[in-house]
Amino acid sequence: MGILELLIGTKNRAKQRSLNQIVSALPIKVLLPHQVSGLPQTIIEEEQDSHLGNAREKALVWSRSFHGLTVSTDGGLLIPGLGQNWNSLTTKRFAGDTAGDPERIKMLLDLLNEHSNGDRRAQFVEAVAIANDGHLVDSWEAVSAMGWLNEGYEQDQICDEFWISAIWSFPTLGKNYSALSSEERMLVDDPWMSLKPHIQRAIMSLLNKP
Repeated sequence: MGILELLIGTKNRAKQRSLNQIVSALPIKVLLPHQVSGLPQTIIEEEQDSHLGNAREKALVWSRSFHGLTVSTDGGLLIPGLGQNWNSLTTKRFAGDTAGDPERIKMLLDLLNEHSNGDRRAQFVEAVAIANDGHLVDSWEAVSAMGWLNEGYEQDQICDEFWISAIWSFPTLGKNYSALSSEERMLVDDPWMSLKPHIQRAIMSLLNKP
C-alpha cells in the first residue's frame, strides 16, 4: 500500500492550521486545496440544519472531487442570551458574505449592546467529518466550556479567519481564547483538543486495514 494522502477540505486558513496540527504527526501525506487540481473553486454551501450535517456534506463533496480521503469541518458560536437573534450556523456569514473580521466583530458587539440585559456567555461548537471518495467514514462534534464575549478588543488579537478569538474570553483564566496555552485549552474543553483523538484514530484505522 502506498502513502495515504489526506486532503484538508477547507479553504479557511484557521481551520487548515487546526486540522494540520492534528494530522501532521501521522504517517500520511497531507494536502491543501491549492495543491490539488480539479477541486471546487467556490465555497461549498452550508445548507444543512446542523454543524454535523454541514461537516459531513463538505467532506463528501471534497472527497468526491479529490477521489480520496478528506477531512472537513463546520463550526459556530453558541450565544444563548441572544435567543432567536443568533444562529450559530451563520456565525461567519451573519454580517454578509463580503464582511471582514473587524466588521463581523463590530456587528456582533453592536448586537450584544442592543441586548444589554442579555447574557454574554458563549460556547464554540465544532463538527468534523471524514469521507473517502464520496463515502462517509465517520463524524464527530464537540462543544467548548462556557466563555464570555468581551465588550471590546485589540486589533492584534484577531487570529486570521477566526475572528471570534479576539472577543471570546475565559474570565476564570483571565485570557482571551487566542492567548490560551495548550494546557489551558484542555481546561476549557477546546473542541479541537476533544476532536483530535477521534480524527487520529479514524485515520490510523484506515492505515491499518490490509
